[in-house]
Amino acid sequence: MATNSRHLALEIIGRLAKNEKIESFAAELQNNLQESSEQFLWKTLNKHLDKRDLENEFRSAWMFVLRKNTPSEAHYHPNSTQYTAIIKGDGTCEIGGEKITLQKFDPSMITTLYVIDQGVSHEFFPGDEDLVVLSLHTVAPEELIEINCSLDKKRNYQ
Repeated sequence: MATNSRHLALEIIGRLAKNEKIESFAAELQNNLQESSEQFLWKTLNKHLDKRDLENEFRSAWMFVLRKNTPSEAHYHPNSTQYTAIIKGDGTCEIGGEKITLQKFDPSMITTLYVIDQGVSHEFFPGDEDLVVLSLHTVAPEELIEINCSLDKKRNYQ
């Protein structure tokens, strides 16, 4: 994976994180999550990207809010590489069998961007508050596929 892609992802997620609408989206998703039985909820953010951001390898931007103290379930994306940053909350994740303590996103620190290659299993373990995540994917929203590792169940997000 090119260092260039990581730096570009840092820039794009950094701009998204500063967007004043992002905080209200997070609050809205958190409120909706409290009324839901789902482990997590999401929102696509493509309309909040600069059109130039989608002229490179990134094709979609997402916000996920994961329920506190509730694992996301191990899954993988057979058709997309995922660039992920933690905006709020804490916890751990397992990416390709490696356990990682999550760090809050800092656009000046490349180590706060988590890159999950296409086909690599990953699972998030939020701590004592909901985990708010911004992600970039290398496929368009309607093309993103998730495969649950234990159930071999397919999910499309759109």
